[in-house]
Amino acid sequence: MSTIQLPWQPEAAATRAIGIRIRRLRLGRFLTQEQLAQAAGLGRATIRRLEGGQVRPRLGTITALAAALDTSPEELVPDPAALWGV
Repeated sequence: MSTIQLPWQPEAAATRAIGIRIRRLRLGRFLTQEQLAQAAGLGRATIRRLEGGQVRPRLGTITALAAALDTSPEELVPDPAALWGV
């Protein structure tokens, strides 16, 4: 059985890395997904998808999450170019 090789997608890797960071920070602050969602003004499903690396967060979402997690946006997105191409 052969495997299909997909092209490297740095934005996909960055999206997954951000999700991992969000989850680690949330758990480190003993917050549920629901609590983080309420604090950031987002839906719980959005938090679930972000943590799972299923969606690429917008800048406003990163800013809201950083404020809710009492951290900086740079802590969540250390390499903006990989995510947004800036």
